[in-house]
Amino acid sequence: MNKTVPIIFVSFEPGTRGHYLARVIASLSNVHWYSHPDNGIHPWNINSAKDSTIRQRHAFPNHFDRITDLGRLPPTWDYVDRFFSSESDYYENIFWPDFNKKVQCINKTLVYCTHSSPDQLIKQFPTSKILSVTEPVDTIIHKYTRTTALFPGYIRMKEIVQDDNPWLNQLTEWHNQKKDFTFRDVWAQETHGIFYTDSLSTQYENYLRDHYTLKYQNRLLDHPNTLRIKMHPDWRDIKKFLDI
Repeated sequence: MNKTVPIIFVSFEPGTRGHYLARVIASLSNVHWYSHPDNGIHPWNINSAKDSTIRQRHAFPNHFDRITDLGRLPPTWDYVDRFFSSESDYYENIFWPDFNKKVQCINKTLVYCTHSSPDQLIKQFPTSKILSVTEPVDTIIHKYTRTTALFPGYIRMKEIVQDDNPWLNQLTEWHNQKKDFTFRDVWAQETHGIFYTDSLSTQYENYLRDHYTLKYQNRLLDHPNTLRIKMHPDWRDIKKFLDI
């Protein structure tokens, strides 16, 4: 485990402005920004989305990748849990070796966007600070169905996922059938064996409600090193929490 690089996590459910919040935090002089034409040279360069090769930015311009001079920093478990069978093995054998190698070029606090919950993060990053964006389930569903549900479903991650990975093979099969399949297509394929149609909208929203109700209840619990915030936060509370 790397203990020399402080990390601020923005833990949020899809569609609740996590990347926007992280961009604001990355504007602080002591916080690293993943400067790159695909992200924007500065965190406030939102208009760079129109020329970005990051597909998510075309739907959500505040999105960014963890690009460094040595490659992309590895994602937290929530992003790869379909590719690997063990969370602990992933962190021990893939995340930390890759992370430690690539942060050698960084001498500031990192900001990480994640959908992992605070209790999950504390297990692996016990000294980190966590901003937990906590919004009502109805708000999450409204945002999710208009943003993340429409994001590309094909995720490759060549740096950490081998070509023979079973979940990658499944994604590739769907990709061959429908080049622009989305997150909601993944749900429809796993649930009904077809790509998403509007006739499934009620079932899909019911699934999302069940899933995010549990996550919302978890966010209401008190967790160490964690500040619950709204997606339109009181920045004074954040400054105090981060000891700025």
